[in-house]
Amino acid sequence: RKTYIDKGIPVIFWGGSVMRYEHIMGTPTPGSSWYINNTDERFTWIAHEHCLVLVGYDASYYYFNDPLQSKQYAYARASVEASFQSVYAQFVAIEPIPQEQSNGEQTNNNG
Repeated sequence: RKTYIDKGIPVIFWGGSVMRYEHIMGTPTPGSSWYINNTDERFTWIAHEHCLVLVGYDASYYYFNDPLQSKQYAYARASVEASFQSVYAQFVAIEPIPQEQSNGEQTNNNG
């Protein structure tokens, strides 16, 4: 995650909606569940799961654009790291296409 932020690439981050309350983080709370169509596999949503955009960090805090706060918000590193692990450590970064590849040329991503 830090590698992307250091390159100026924001990261979509899954955490808990109660991230600022470090003392209640830990085991995910099960939410609603249902069966995936045409399978016997049951899916259980994690209650209080929340997506934010990670935009920066320093020694003490991670900085997010947080839709629940309607602004940029700082969360303590320990709270963020516990929250991130509690919802299975998921994030998405979208890297820009390098200029030489953005002119419509095909690239081979197979190595």
